[in-house]
Amino acid sequence: MNHGWLALFDRYAEHNWQVKDGHLAVDEAPGLGIQIKELDLARLPYEPLPYRQYRYGDGSWKGW
Repeated sequence: MNHGWLALFDRYAEHNWQVKDGHLAVDEAPGLGIQIKELDLARLPYEPLPYRQYRYGDGSWKGW
């Protein structure tokens, strides 16, 4: 059974991850054990994030 986020992850990465007893079980592959599906990712439309205004028009920083 794939959990929601893991099923979405399956679309864009090849892996052997499984959720067992509420934990993510990874295999012995190098690194995180995933292979990114670059062609599938490239087909996604570009969706820019909302721009946050951290600077004033003159380039100076706004207060935190």
